[in-house]
Order: sequence, then structure tokens, then C-alpha cells
Amino acid sequence: MKIPFWNEHKSKGFPVEAACCNHIGKKRKNNEDNFFFQGQILPMENEGLSGKAFYWKGNSKKGVSLAVFDGMGGEADGEIASYLAAHTFSKMQNDEMPEAFLKKTVLGMNQAVFEESQKRFCSMGSTTVILYIKDEKVFVCNVGDSKAFLAGEELVQLSKDHTDEAFLREHGITDRKPVLSQYLGADPEELMLEPFFMEKEIERGDCFLLCSDGLTDMLSGEQILHILREEDSAKACAEHLVQEALDHGGYDNITVMVVKMK
Repeated sequence: MKIPFWNEHKSKGFPVEAACCNHIGKKRKNNEDNFFFQGQILPMENEGLSGKAFYWKGNSKKGVSLAVFDGMGGEADGEIASYLAAHTFSKMQNDEMPEAFLKKTVLGMNQAVFEESQKRFCSMGSTTVILYIKDEKVFVCNVGDSKAFLAGEELVQLSKDHTDEAFLREHGITDRKPVLSQYLGADPEELMLEPFFMEKEIERGDCFLLCSDGLTDMLSGEQILHILREEDSAKACAEHLVQEALDHGGYDNITVMVVKMK
């Protein structure tokens, strides 16, 4: 993906290290998660990274692009959806201001997944959460319930879940998991996607986490924060988080990305 020149100035940026870890889990027969990690994605048919992490080290002035995709659908349809979303993201040209680019990218990914579902006469979809770092700013965009966090004194969620959780809570419904209200692959004539977007200034020492619900369904926020604080490197954090999710059941595919600003 092309890194834009929209914010070129005399910034020195921050030293940054990032790691990506993905595991099929203990219960699933296929891996419906995918990701974009500085240009790398998984093939459509894959068994994950078996807990081994991709690692990248550089400077925020050069730009860091990361995204997590969690597919859904019958049989292999979920992994097709997440792959198409990741592949489409990798082809987008980042030559606009971040909010316009990320929201346009979400619509492009949605169209790619929707058109494929029409060809296959099936229903498929994927979540996405994107983290983009340039110079002294971080930008987050998401659709669905894959999450972005900032680890500080507390674990603060930067993304916004698109689910019916508020409805369930209001009506006291506790026997089912919240259903997605926004996702990639929706018919654009029936559902207007409203990607969540936010930006913030980076501070030295910031630690960011992107993940699919294969992590957050297995570990509490307190457990996740403890690991992010305990491990010094992004790679060690990512691998430790995945292993803990497996040790706590590993009921779903698990994708974790950790970014540390040094």
C-alpha cells in the first residue's frame, strides 16, 4: 500500500516496533481471520501462523499500516470474506487525508465482499479494524466488533463495536452473544455503512493492540493489560496473548497485533 505525502514536514517521528500473531485456535477446522501487516496478508486457505509472530521495526515517519479481519459465513465463506477484505485493502492507494482514505477503503472492501457473495449465492461478511500511524498521530477505523485498544493505566478501547449489545442489555437478554449491526459484505442498497473513525496524538511509550474476538472472548481486559505491561517487546506481547487465549480454551481463531512506540 502506498504511503501518502499529505503530512510531510520536519517530524522526526517515533521509533516503533510491531508484531502480528495469528492462530487457528483449538476448536475451529478453518481459519476465518486474516490481516494486513505492513504489506503481508494470509492466503485464502491457511491454518494461521501457529502462534509465531511477524515482526516489524522502523519509524512512524515512514508510516505503519495494520488491519485485522474476522470473517463470518457458512463453511469456507468466512475465510473468503476476510481474505477478500485484506486483499482489497492491500491494493488501495493511500493518497488522501486519513479519514477520507480509510472510509473510502472500507466501502471498497465492502463492495468486494458483497460482489463475491452475489457470485457464490451465499451470505458472507467480515469485520475490520484498521490502525494507521504517521508521524505523531495514530488513526483508527473499524466496522464490526474487532477491536483496537490503547494500553495505559487502563486498557482503553479506541474502536467502537457495531453490535446490538445495547438492545440486549436494555431488554435483559443474556442468552446470546451480540449480533453485528455493521460488517463488510453488506448490500450497499440495504445497509449504509458508517465506519467509526478516530485520531489521537501519539506519546512515547504508547502501546496499541488490534485483535479479533478470539482474544477478547477468552481473556479479560485486566488479563490483556497485565501481559501488555509485563512483556517489553511487541513480539513477546503478541505471542504471550495468543498463548494465553489458547490456554483459556482457544474456542475461536485468534489474531493479535501489538504496536509499541519507543
